[in-house]
Amino acid sequence: MAVLDFLKDAAEDLLALEVATLTNPTDDPIPLKRELTDDEKTKLSNAEGVVTTNQATLVQKISSNADRSEIRDARKALRQAKKALSELKDALGVYNPKDIFSSIQSNLTSAELVAYSRFEIEGDSVNFVNNKESLKDIVASHKDMVAASQEARKALFDTVAKLF
Repeated sequence: MAVLDFLKDAAEDLLALEVATLTNPTDDPIPLKRELTDDEKTKLSNAEGVVTTNQATLVQKISSNADRSEIRDARKALRQAKKALSELKDALGVYNPKDIFSSIQSNLTSAELVAYSRFEIEGDSVNFVNNKESLKDIVASHKDMVAASQEARKALFDTVAKLF
């Protein structure tokens, strides 16, 4: 099952490649996440607790050689708890390293876009480069990052192809 999940994630990652380079006009950092309220932290903690409890229950059922239907029910409860936790994290905007670009994109009003490149396997490519002379060195760094990202994407594609 883990291999199948890896392959699904890899295929999703291969569909589009986005590289953005931003600079903040001030020395202020670009916020990548918002702080959760106490109520939101409590909800998140409770949901994580439900997952932990369901994991312990499943391990206990497996360890005690429980009836197959009991193990199946414990697995189902764990899947549902993980799904609820994931949905809550999405709703709260909890930091997800795979979704860092969306966080940055939502803060573009406080940052200056230096360069943006997007390549889609089944579609067009987009490349935006700011023409300000003062950003010339940063644009060059963006170009290097795009090349490195494309190489990483190619390596991932080759790995997935070999597994098939």
